Amino acid sequence: MAIPDNSPLKLVKSQNIVADRNAAAIADVYKALKSQTFYPDKHPQRDESLRQALTALHELLDGREIVLVVSRAGFVPTDGGAPVGSNTKATNLAKELFIRRVQRLTILSDVSSEDLQAFLQLLTMDPRGVQEAGGIETLMHQCAIRGIWANEVDLSVIQRKRKELEEEQSEPHMLDEGSMALPDMLATIDIPDQQDISFVELLDLLDEEPSDARYLQLAKMVVNRAEPLMEAGEFEQVVLAIVLVRRHGEDATRSEFQREYAWFTFEQLAGGAMSDYLLDQLQDNDHERNEWIYLILQRLGARVVYAIIQRICLAEGLSARKALATALIRIGDPAIPPLIVMLRDERWYVVRNMIAMLGEIGNRDWVGEMQDAANHHDPRVRKETIRTLAKIGGSEAEQTIVRMLGDENQGIVRQAIVSLGTIKCRTAVEPLLEIVMQRDRLLNNLAVKKDAVQALGLIRDRRATPQLLAILIGSHILAWRRWEVLKSAAATALGQIGDEAALPALRAGAMRRGALGAACNDAIDTIERLSEGSP
Repeated sequence: MAIPDNSPLKLVKSQNIVADRNAAAIADVYKALKSQTFYPDKHPQRDESLRQALTALHELLDGREIVLVVSRAGFVPTDGGAPVGSNTKATNLAKELFIRRVQRLTILSDVSSEDLQAFLQLLTMDPRGVQEAGGIETLMHQCAIRGIWANEVDLSVIQRKRKELEEEQSEPHMLDEGSMALPDMLATIDIPDQQDISFVELLDLLDEEPSDARYLQLAKMVVNRAEPLMEAGEFEQVVLAIVLVRRHGEDATRSEFQREYAWFTFEQLAGGAMSDYLLDQLQDNDHERNEWIYLILQRLGARVVYAIIQRICLAEGLSARKALATALIRIGDPAIPPLIVMLRDERWYVVRNMIAMLGEIGNRDWVGEMQDAANHHDPRVRKETIRTLAKIGGSEAEQTIVRMLGDENQGIVRQAIVSLGTIKCRTAVEPLLEIVMQRDRLLNNLAVKKDAVQALGLIRDRRATPQLLAILIGSHILAWRRWEVLKSAAATALGQIGDEAALPALRAGAMRRGALGAACNDAIDTIERLSEGSP
């Protein structure tokens, strides 16, 4: 039975998806903020990160405004605030707003690049400088920011103030750098000319640097020096830098500032051409090297998922496909939305591979998106879907597998039966009993019935006892050898269920010779051990 669209489970799932989408867009805004301090003015990466953030916001807004309510711990969905999922970058942006006394942020649907850039520029100011200048609202007014509003509750008041602002100012503008009271960390630092030292020596300086201000400058130098190295195809040296800053990002002994900028530097170095290089290396089947490549790709997350999927679809060797698939599985949840999209691919083997990886990731929130695969025209896809649903588990997955008991392909039915028994699905007891008791005097479907009996034994639900006993004590002249096989399976299942009501019939059957008698004896022993509390 399908879960109704208005069920609590689907409502929670929908809310979680919205919260994660909000968090992803806010994370892009935070990355653009870091670019403002990391790169000099007019640097192309600074403009690119701003463009990505604005694009993410416009896709999120979709013609509506969004309200973000700020707390010390992050964004909260109270007082009309939008839900924001668990995301480190989104939480860090909330902290930057909170220390500048922004309690509520409203972003309008037509927010412009100039609005966003001017606002991010204000967030690079020292918090004390913001308050000395009259507060964030005063500075935003001076910058003529129209698409973003701080600490204003009433949307109608925002529209009125915006109209007044448009009459006063022609367009948003930036504050002069001299008036921004930038923190000390952005001041010029006395560091040796980067041309006087090698790239490896520069990494040594970065690794040993205790000062936050010098660390930031050295990190900038590493990124600047890495760009020409990658253009020249000298990726191995840059890999050293990526491994180093990744270690810095995880180093609890370093300051929060250094860890944050280590991860920012990591993202600048590991994306783009470097990602392609790493994926090339991953397909060379060097297991020791692949382990650290997985760690890098895992941190890049959604940024490399589509590239990995494309390579999986084109890879010829099994080892290459396995290495790429492992990378996606290591990435985990961020890989799920692109994998779900690929379930609509026309190539059956592509869909089967995507389903298998979803099973390894094992997130139950997306089971509903796999229904098309459960009805796929190719039985190999349907069979893989059953395996995947069994790995993921949960009521929605179980219900889908139960529905597949009605598949026209006997191989699919048997796979569904075996999976339901393996996951001990109690809701499958009645459908499995229907298969077992379906009229078939010659037992032409012995294999399916035997699978169903074995599954009932694994599930260990006493509701199956009467029907299994009926099989055990039944008398059959036609196809009696087949019936003996099914009776033996029923005896074993009764032993697994452990219902003492089956003992009289099992003792009678134990008097028989052959496999049936042995199965009844084993079942009696099992029930007696279970009744005594033995495993």
